Amino acid sequence: MFNSQTVILDEPTSGMDPEARRQMWDILQSQREGRTMILSTHFMDEADLLGDRIAIMADGVVKCAGSSIFLKRKYGRFLYFQNERPLTRLVRSPEV
Repeated sequence: MFNSQTVILDEPTSGMDPEARRQMWDILQSQREGRTMILSTHFMDEADLLGDRIAIMADGVVKCAGSSIFLKRKYGRFLYFQNERPLTRLVRSPEV
């Protein structure tokens, strides 16, 4: 990452085992100061841990965006997608 002010990562932990994912998270967290990092992922735990702001997209459209706390308050602790053609919609989890 050297001295880059902006870093874009496309699914950097895809295919990694859990230990390697955790090591990558540690590297990314140690390198974030003074940078804008844009990260795409399919893992909500990864987005929750690494993201200051999270945007959820489906079919190239942002369905919701905000901090992890905002999304959890709005949609519940767990988010999941319900596939319906032609749209995918975000559904609030049942309260546990």
